[in-house]
Amino acid sequence: LFAGDAGVEDDYELVVNERFLRTFLPDVSDPVGTYVRAGWARGHIVGVVEDVSPSVAEVARPIVYVPFVRVTLGGAWLFVRSRAEAPVAASAVWDEIRSVDRYLLATQTVVLEDAVRASFATERFNMLIVVAFAALALGLAAVGIYGVTSYTVATRRGEIGIRRALGASRPRVASEVVRRIGAQTAVGVVVGIGMAAMGGRMLTSLLVGVEPTDPGVLLSVAVLLGTVSLAATALPVLRAVGVAPTEALRGE
Repeated sequence: LFAGDAGVEDDYELVVNERFLRTFLPDVSDPVGTYVRAGWARGHIVGVVEDVSPSVAEVARPIVYVPFVRVTLGGAWLFVRSRAEAPVAASAVWDEIRSVDRYLLATQTVVLEDAVRASFATERFNMLIVVAFAALALGLAAVGIYGVTSYTVATRRGEIGIRRALGASRPRVASEVVRRIGAQTAVGVVVGIGMAAMGGRMLTSLLVGVEPTDPGVLLSVAVLLGTVSLAATALPVLRAVGVAPTEALRGE
């Protein structure tokens, strides 16, 4: 990039994006009127526009816009906003263009929603794979929690029977068992959040608009896993406290 005095023939009126200013002219408070030369594009800056990323997974690059009427690159995109359906709007636009110049050739019509959807295609596919494995892991975790809880409650069946025989109510026995399992779940969730925060950096390339250590996401996952854990304990606990004290003591 060259920034200096004018005097070069075939200068253009240039419009640059904000990334261009941050990269090449960080100390210029008012860039309008500044003469720059970036490759073959040279002239005065007449405007600044916001950054536009090539895709959702890429950051914006420094961009210089030149007048199309002075620089013919073999083609152009015409952006149209319409309330009509895409086929109807496209047909009306091209009819209007051909009424001005019937030799203009329309090679492609793209709907903005389709372009955005296509730009997300790779990230969406990768995230679907991640979600599928995450759902599988969640299912295995739920089955594992259910199995461990069932075994834990089964080993305390005699204790539960004795406490029921001594007058402890079912809700009290159930609440104590759930409280103990809930404490174990809380420890597991805290450890899991710590490991997720450390390993989340590996998923940075798959995330768009979300930080790998986003507090909202981590909290939501913690609540989900905690709910799954407590739900998995419900059936074993209800089955254990539903057993008659005499039957539980007979098993001992």
